[in-house]
This record gives sequence, structure tokens and C-alpha cells, in this order.
Amino acid sequence: MLEQQTVTLSVDAGLRTAFAHVAEKNACDGDDLLRGFMAEYVRQDERDQQYKSWFKHKVETGLRELADGSVIPHAMANAQVEVFKASLRCKRQEESAL
Repeated sequence: MLEQQTVTLSVDAGLRTAFAHVAEKNACDGDDLLRGFMAEYVRQDERDQQYKSWFKHKVETGLRELADGSVIPHAMANAQVEVFKASLRCKRQEESAL
């Protein structure tokens, strides 16, 4: 079992009362809820950091590809999208003709 420590915090009396009421109404232990909130807050920060790292990598990769010239011109990308859209329209027309 992990070592536990006691945390003391100041909170608005009305919020404390409302929290205790809602916890009791839902048959939840306030301490367990606070531990859960803290754990979720830490997990969310980890997810945020992972996303920021992933996003930074994607941007750096894109900038490197742009500098290397290994990207397709905008007009070519648009042409590929138009070909794809046309193929979807044809497929939809073929399906509706059945």
C-alpha cells in the first residue's frame, strides 16, 4: 500500500457544505471523491502533456518536410481531393441505381 499523507485545505464554507451534502446523497465518501478528483486531474495533465508532445512532433515533422521540399503543392492536394470526391459521388450514384 502506498504511504498516505493528510492534506489540509481551505475552502468556502458553502462549497464544503454542498459537497458533503451531495457526497452523502450519492452514498460517496468525500475523501474517496477528493482522491479520485486528484487522480483524474493528474491523469488529465499527463494526457495534455502527451498531446502537446505529439502535436509538437507533428508540427516539427511538417516543417522539416516543408523545408526538404517533400510536400505536394496545394493545387495538387486539391486535385486529389476532387478526384476522391468524384469517386464517392460515382459510388453513391451506382448504389442508388441498384
